[in-house]
Amino acid sequence: MKIKAKKHKRYKNITHTHIYAYTHIHGTNSNTNTYARKRKLLQTLRKMSPTSLALTIEQLKRGQQQHNCKLRPCLEMEFRLMMRCMKGADFREGIRAALVDKDNKPRWAPAPSASELDAYFAPLEHELDLTQFD
Repeated sequence: MKIKAKKHKRYKNITHTHIYAYTHIHGTNSNTNTYARKRKLLQTLRKMSPTSLALTIEQLKRGQQQHNCKLRPCLEMEFRLMMRCMKGADFREGIRAALVDKDNKPRWAPAPSASELDAYFAPLEHELDLTQFD
C-alpha cells in the first residue's frame, strides 16, 4: 500500500510528515500481524500534532548527524524544543482536547515549514547551564 502525495479524499488529512513516517515504518514484510501493527501505528500518528511529529523526526536526525549522541548538545536541543513547544498553540490545544473539554478532537495547526521548524532549534535568549555534562 502506497500513499501518494496527491489529493485523495481518503487521505485528505495526511500531512507530508505522516507520509514520511509511513514510508519509514511500512517495510516490505507482508506478514499480516506486522502489517496490522504498522497500520495501527499509522492511525495513531494521524491523531498526533503534525508539528510534534515534524519536530520529533527533525530532532532524531539532528541528534544523530550533528551531535553524534553526545549528551550536552542533545539536552540543550531537548530544552529548546520543550520551551518553544509549551509556548505553541498545539500544546494548549492538546490540553484543551484531552483535559478541559475532553472531546479528544484537537484542531492541530498545520505542519511547520522548514524555516519555522528551524526556529524551534535556534538558541534561546537564556540557555540552560549544562556545563556539568561536558
